[in-house]
Amino acid sequence: MHPVHDLSIQLFGPPQIKRGNQQLTLQRRKDLALLAYLAVTAQPHTRDTLAALLWPDADQTTARANIRKTISRLKNELGGDILLTTQDQVSLNSDRSVRLDVRQFQTNLQQPRQHRHALQGDGKPLCQTCQTALEEALSLYQGDFLEGFSLPDSPTFEEWQFFQSEGLRQNLGEILQYLIQGYIQSEQYNSAVEHCRKWLAMDMLHEPAHRQLMLAYALGGQQAAAMRQFEECVRLLKQELGVEPEPETIQLHDAIRDKSISGSTGGKNREVDLLKWKKKDGPAVTSKPSKNNLPIQSTPFIGRSNELREIRKLLESPDCRLVTFLGPGGSGKTRLAIQTGFESSNNGRFEDGVWFIQLAPLTDPNSIISAIKKELNIPTHTDKCEPRQQLLDAVQNRQMLLILDNLEHLLDAASISLLTDLINHAPNLKLLTTSRERVNIQGEHLFPVEGLETPGNESPLSNSEADPEQIAFSALQLFEQSARRVQSSFKITQDNLLTVSQICRHLQGMPLAIELAASWTEVLPVEEINREIKQNLDFLQSELHDLPDRQRSLRAIFDSSWQKLTKPTRSTIKALSVFRSGFSRQAAQAIAGISMKTLLDLTNKSWIQARADGRYQIHELLRQFAFELLECETLTYAQVKDHYCMYYSNRLASLWESWKESGQPKALSELEVEFENIKSAWAWSITDRGYETAIHAILPVIFAYSEIRGKFDELMNMVGEMLKLLERLGGDAKTTRAKIVLRTAQGAYYSDGGPIREAVFEGLYPINMEGIREAWSLSKKSIELHELGFWGILLAYIYGMVIDLNEATQRLKNSILHFQEKNDPWELATAKLHLARLLLAPNQSESQHMDEWINQNLTEALDIFSSLEDRIDTAHTLRQIGSLRMRQGKIEEAIKQWQAAHASLLALDVNEWSTASNIEWQIGDAFLQLGQFEKAFECFQDIARINLEHGYTQQAIAALSKESFEKARHGDLIDALRIRQKCLDLIREAGPAYQVAWNEWEMGELMRLTDKPEEAKVWFEHSRQTFENYKDNVGLSFYWRGIGDLALSMDDFEMAIQGFSKSMEFASHAQHNWISAYALNGLGEAALKQNDLRLAEKHLANALLLARKVHDAGIVLTILASMAKLFFKQGNVENAVELGELVHTHFASWHNTKSQALEALSFVQKSMSPKKFNELKKKGRSLDLWKTVDQILAGD
Repeated sequence: MHPVHDLSIQLFGPPQIKRGNQQLTLQRRKDLALLAYLAVTAQPHTRDTLAALLWPDADQTTARANIRKTISRLKNELGGDILLTTQDQVSLNSDRSVRLDVRQFQTNLQQPRQHRHALQGDGKPLCQTCQTALEEALSLYQGDFLEGFSLPDSPTFEEWQFFQSEGLRQNLGEILQYLIQGYIQSEQYNSAVEHCRKWLAMDMLHEPAHRQLMLAYALGGQQAAAMRQFEECVRLLKQELGVEPEPETIQLHDAIRDKSISGSTGGKNREVDLLKWKKKDGPAVTSKPSKNNLPIQSTPFIGRSNELREIRKLLESPDCRLVTFLGPGGSGKTRLAIQTGFESSNNGRFEDGVWFIQLAPLTDPNSIISAIKKELNIPTHTDKCEPRQQLLDAVQNRQMLLILDNLEHLLDAASISLLTDLINHAPNLKLLTTSRERVNIQGEHLFPVEGLETPGNESPLSNSEADPEQIAFSALQLFEQSARRVQSSFKITQDNLLTVSQICRHLQGMPLAIELAASWTEVLPVEEINREIKQNLDFLQSELHDLPDRQRSLRAIFDSSWQKLTKPTRSTIKALSVFRSGFSRQAAQAIAGISMKTLLDLTNKSWIQARADGRYQIHELLRQFAFELLECETLTYAQVKDHYCMYYSNRLASLWESWKESGQPKALSELEVEFENIKSAWAWSITDRGYETAIHAILPVIFAYSEIRGKFDELMNMVGEMLKLLERLGGDAKTTRAKIVLRTAQGAYYSDGGPIREAVFEGLYPINMEGIREAWSLSKKSIELHELGFWGILLAYIYGMVIDLNEATQRLKNSILHFQEKNDPWELATAKLHLARLLLAPNQSESQHMDEWINQNLTEALDIFSSLEDRIDTAHTLRQIGSLRMRQGKIEEAIKQWQAAHASLLALDVNEWSTASNIEWQIGDAFLQLGQFEKAFECFQDIARINLEHGYTQQAIAALSKESFEKARHGDLIDALRIRQKCLDLIREAGPAYQVAWNEWEMGELMRLTDKPEEAKVWFEHSRQTFENYKDNVGLSFYWRGIGDLALSMDDFEMAIQGFSKSMEFASHAQHNWISAYALNGLGEAALKQNDLRLAEKHLANALLLARKVHDAGIVLTILASMAKLFFKQGNVENAVELGELVHTHFASWHNTKSQALEALSFVQKSMSPKKFNELKKKGRSLDLWKTVDQILAGD
């Protein structure tokens, strides 16, 4: 019988918590995150550390308040003494019985390590005790660590969770390895096969697992299965990685094929087989190592497993005679060459040895010959041959690898000629050089040496090099190893992982830079190291006496390369250092005057790197070095900045013109990679000379890009900084025009970052009304809208949407006439599109004539955009045509239009996912109106998913919120509650206060619907204060609606009337017909309950009239349910039954609306015969909703 623990925490798979035998459900995700973090780390943490972990974007006061509340809730849930807390620290109580599956898993794994059982080969066989412990550990692994759990707004926690999960997966692999080895040694081949398959399920590209499975099949007598497994391994490696199997895999295949390994192999021979086929990076251990003179290294080699594999392939190729490791100083070329040498020596491929020739101390290229002869022990002057010929004769028939380290400073005609002669005279000789500059002879194979793997890179985890308990990224491993040399207790922990990762990313994985940075851990915390390296290149230096002078600081390394450059080349590199995110050849030409030849030369000298996408970049530390030099030359720096700003102004002006036609995909691609450079150009243009060009040339296309890619914060920062300049400059005609444009750009967004043009529901979030009014007022005084082009169109649209539709519409119509006269097709189509959008906005009057006029404008706009091949605006126009069809009641046609727009925006060459997700919202709403609720829910789930994937938490919350309240109306209330709680968990950490308030109100509504009035009122009151602070009329109208509903349910008619009347008042200010209709219905219900039928009829008729304008079936059916009760009380029982049955059976009726209809039907049923009642119900089911509404409104 298993003991009952005070607390059981299961973190493998979906997390589960038990207190004794009781299952606990922690409602808030951050409560669970904190418990998991404390349990796994098993040590005290400061409150500030925990607050920063879970609320990284909050200020310290808010974060500490949040952690205090979280601790309080956990104590209540878990029992007061499970958590130990002081004023500063928090931990789990070690005196209590807490069972953690992860801890037990790791404890069990320690047992075979302590017994020193071998993972491969003929080591100590796995004992029964260890086998039992490992099998128990395997059973604990019910899924990945915290499977299905995430905190999108807490990247530090998610990074910790990721590394925990990866480390535990590696532990799982180690456990499987132990068990497989044990099963093979004890001849339990079926068990070995089963566990090999589990190992492969973790990573289908892991060759050692394939080999073990092949071996288990073969030893179990299943030779055909072993052969099939080899073929599957070959296929996967080719398909996924484009590589061939490792030599040991091929050798194992050959042995199985030749039946050297089979089920008939005896026990003694089997041990030999296991030894022979144990995992190694090189061939089988039966190969005899080659001799070498390689320098012994004092520290272990870290990472680079993929690079070593590629180098091995190069050296094994008969066509490859010269390999050059190319990279800047400090990139790890020498260390990689030495490791390559050791591997080549160990596998015995070079019979005559692997020889390391250190060239750094040499100053004369002619000394290379004597350096090689010395290391190879070639006698000097044994005959009259020249030294060069002596060397060539000595190596002519030798099979060897020569490693020439630090060749760059000796490259000239003589040294290049020597290398060429060595290759030509010695067919079995291979040369490996390390250099900051390529040798540049025929047959040279370049191997660029880049940084170690860092978190955030797209490179895979370096599982093959990392111990299962170590951090997976090789850059982090090197940092930890280097730090331990000066501070033996240093360890990368959850507390410092994020900062160390930032350091390694900034250094771009450069090994020497990482070692120099880590050496400062003796005296500085990693946070200070991180700050210093971003500010001061001289910080990265060492006082170690055994380091060569050239390696004691990065500046020394860079300066040694810098001194070898000509003055013009230095000027070129300094000019290129202004590019912060890489550059194109064209940009380099325009700003630095660089030719293609010079660009290639700098690439060959490792000053810049050519990227796979055709662009170039300077390593960030080299760029920092050169940029510091540039800043010291004031006049040159100013000239470079001028060229830079001019280039990007011209380039972006050109992109804006191409944006209006077929160039959007290309523009989007270019803006993606140039965005950081463009921000620099904008910042340098914030001067009295540069602002006008920047606003005219840079802002339009950056605005369009930011709107599409959600770059709200960056755009608002850019606009805000420019506005500060204009406030200082005064108010002439130029600055006035600039202010209009900038205020329009500001006003085009809600304060939550959502663009107004892309909103799927208006009026929910605050808008910069003051800025919009200022722009409109300035434009009326000083300029015609058409003179502002796109900005005038956008300003009219925003002003019309949020302030005055009629005035905006009139000025926009005047602009259309001007664009027609000037024959500006894109501006004409854009103006027509925005005019149609204004007239399609909610609460605008409808008529057949108006719809025909809107349709005509949209059709004309669509024709123009299509002829210009403007795919994005074509999609926007299709979207508005869909909205028009929706207003006309043609729902299926609307969905078709929206689906066409959606597909166009998600096309590979555009992939405008942001607007596409907004269109999907409209599709979801349309499915709701068709009663296809599951399809609608799928739409909102998809919107939430794609926004979370792109990091847009607030938009995701809006979609989840929509799913929740629609499920409250048409789905599962419990599920609606679950989703609402998820919204609250996300929004309290990531969202603005008013969005929190809306979710609190919705939670109150769910409490009301589940008959929890007291809890509902608490939630409503939470939301009220925020609505009042923001003067949010819509929010306040919903608050009072909730109060009215609660009062009505308790027959508090005075409060109900007050609540619905207040709701009407605020709804009127907001011009929100939907909530006005709901409030009027509430007043009608209150009058009904008080038997004031005349007043009830008045309120319900007015409610139905407004609801008909909104064309929302849900609110209309709610009002009809009230009318059914009114008809019954008026004695019109037949109409009461028909209307009640229409509401009860209509797909669009909400749950509580159907309940009201049933209530009305139950009253009526008692007053007539069953036959008559069923006939009337049948007639009610056949009624058309909207015709019935029109008949009631007409008095029929």
